[in-house]
Amino acid sequence: MQNIFIDVLPPWVETCLQPAFYDLESGTVLQQTARMWAKMRELGVAFNTFTENVTTEVNNFEASVNETVSEYIEKFTELKNFVEDYFENLDVQEEIDHKLDEMVEDGTLQEIIINYLQTKAMLVFDTVADMKLATNLMAGSYTRTLGFYSAGDGGGAVYKISDTGTANEKDVIAVGDLFANLVYGKNLNVKQFGAKGDGVQDDTSYIQTALDALVTNGSLYFPKGYNYLTTNTLTLSANDVCLYSEPKTEYSTRITGSTANTTIMNITGYGVTIKNLAFYGDGDQANFATIDGLNFDRSPLGDDDTYSNIDCVVEDCLFMHLDSCITVKGKNARIKNNTFTESKKGFVGLLHKYSSETETSDFRGIYIMENIFHSMNYQTNSLAGKTLATMDSFCIETPLESNKVGNIQIMNNKAELCRSVFYKGYLPDAKISGNQSYDSFSTLVYSPVEDASLASRATERIAQITDNCWRGSYVGTFYNNFIVIKNCANTMINGNSFRNCSGDAIITEKSPRTSINNNYILQYGTASQNHSGIVVNGSRRKKNEKEIVYKCFKCFITYCFICIWICRV
Repeated sequence: MQNIFIDVLPPWVETCLQPAFYDLESGTVLQQTARMWAKMRELGVAFNTFTENVTTEVNNFEASVNETVSEYIEKFTELKNFVEDYFENLDVQEEIDHKLDEMVEDGTLQEIIINYLQTKAMLVFDTVADMKLATNLMAGSYTRTLGFYSAGDGGGAVYKISDTGTANEKDVIAVGDLFANLVYGKNLNVKQFGAKGDGVQDDTSYIQTALDALVTNGSLYFPKGYNYLTTNTLTLSANDVCLYSEPKTEYSTRITGSTANTTIMNITGYGVTIKNLAFYGDGDQANFATIDGLNFDRSPLGDDDTYSNIDCVVEDCLFMHLDSCITVKGKNARIKNNTFTESKKGFVGLLHKYSSETETSDFRGIYIMENIFHSMNYQTNSLAGKTLATMDSFCIETPLESNKVGNIQIMNNKAELCRSVFYKGYLPDAKISGNQSYDSFSTLVYSPVEDASLASRATERIAQITDNCWRGSYVGTFYNNFIVIKNCANTMINGNSFRNCSGDAIITEKSPRTSINNNYILQYGTASQNHSGIVVNGSRRKKNEKEIVYKCFKCFITYCFICIWICRV
């Protein structure tokens, strides 16, 4: 620090003023000034002394700090060298092994592994067979397979391991002394239960286990492209469930029945939907089928009206080589966009009877729409010795002798190359409209009610047979009719087109208030059999093709005159 010196007055001035500094009595201005400068000089000397002391202290502190830092650096270097030497000479594996041995002895390691397996880890196996060979599974853990029989076969699933259970090798698999329980929710896959679908293995028990696992609002998926072979009747009891495959695969995803005189599936649950599946029986062109397809019947659960409510939906399915394709015992069913082929009966409706066997529930709410019936009753000898009255093949059959039948809609269906009656059943409250037939030896409507009292009890119920286009064919000496009704009141037969009928086209008997209007009937019967276009209570009304052509020509001329008149106006 720089010293400060106060030498304000020149020496000669100080000499001149010296007496004044010691003259305490003097009070002149000059004397006072001299005293002031003397004091200032004293202060300057004191300040210089202070700065010298401060400088000395700072220098001493700096030296002390430098010494301390150097000491810490030496200690850090010493510690660093120690650590490096320690890890360079340490046997880590030996230490780890020693620690693991201690954890095994006190059970700590096992507890850590179990907790990890239960919360995070999941062992994966290619197949169920591989999982069964595992020896490293623990109760409470989970495992996963990539397939049931082979990886990627669609049967891959997640299992939870337990130490108690009963193995069935479907959804509970034995793994040594443990059990692998299939983990599933509402949406199931039949292959996860062991169904193979190769058309060789009997998949009955595997499918049944899957059906038993269904819960309300659940579904069971059948992977497409497989043939699931069954040897016994399947049973579905869950309510509001869906069995399905992928859309537009009704010909490739099959459930095939192989045991004669059985039903592929009995359904006792309500609200069941079945979509995009094919059901095959044991029939062929030479032999009649003995296996039925789907049977909706809740009567085993009880005989009161509660169990007559079926509420089923069957759509986009195929039924082939069966005796009866779909049977519904009760009310409320929607059958839509299915294909029925080479079978004896398509849809069969039955009454749900009470225990007294004298009363039945209503048979109603039946909607059969946009289905295809192809080659029904197609066996070469199917019509041998048969008449319409003894015909036992029907595309659609509903109860006949009951006034509790009603609200049946059969619309926009198509029959091709069939040798069967299209609809047999009770008519009041039925609407049969927009259906078509091509080259089929098939009666459109056959309703021969023998109980005359039913006609009088149906005074407020109307049957409609309208806008159907029916083209028949001739087969040997068998004579069929397009419409035959008996004891059916209030029936409208309007706007239909009939062609190639081998017998009388329309026959009504004891059916009051029947309206037959605007129907076109071409090429009916044979002259040798004296067939007619319309027969009412035995009275024949013939209308030959020339009359119809004339009527059409007359209508055309009338239409032309009307058009000309409108143009002129």
